Amino acid sequence: SVVVLEAVSAAVATAFESADALRMVYGGGAWRTRGPDAVALQAGRAIGGSTAIGWGVHAGLPQEVYDRWLQRDPGWQVRLPYAELELARECTDAEFSVGKAPRDLWGTSGQLLMDALAGVADPVWRGASGCKGTARCAAGCPTKGMGSVDRVVWPIALRYGARMHSGVQVQRVEVRGGRAVGVSGRSATGGRLAVSARRAVFLCAGTLGSTRL
Repeated sequence: SVVVLEAVSAAVATAFESADALRMVYGGGAWRTRGPDAVALQAGRAIGGSTAIGWGVHAGLPQEVYDRWLQRDPGWQVRLPYAELELARECTDAEFSVGKAPRDLWGTSGQLLMDALAGVADPVWRGASGCKGTARCAAGCPTKGMGSVDRVVWPIALRYGARMHSGVQVQRVEVRGGRAVGVSGRSATGGRLAVSARRAVFLCAGTLGSTRL
């Protein structure tokens, strides 16, 4: 069986105009990088994570990047062949209805840029077949036209028997013999919680959250 531990209990996107909109973003949108050139960081705090406040852009792993992985560790060829990655990408693209962004959603500046770069650049591929061009992706799509994990992946997981426990703060990945065997943390009521994994632990806390664990 599959158990999903989610840090928040909020369903997903709140209206852009809502005072609660920033609750969907870790740190209230105030996270910054360190150093002289500060960059604002945006990480979703909602079921669906950052996919709920992103732009729905999809990109596969380039072959040349995978080849560099192999140079460092040839074992990737056995553990995760590139053909399997490509098959997974094709399945994901189908579920999210991924396609090139249509011209009428590029905006005036985007159209001018693409016309100037004709034959050199392509529109981005997005999983947003219901996009209405509101330009409010980063606050949660107000028309629910963008595909996100909560709207696309989670219903599929439910059909296959997955269970979600929300309001859980995972604080530690338990490792034994070099293998992740479970996680521990606190439940929504503040009590201690531990989950053991028979087959695998998938850490899906994003670039920022995963590295903290």
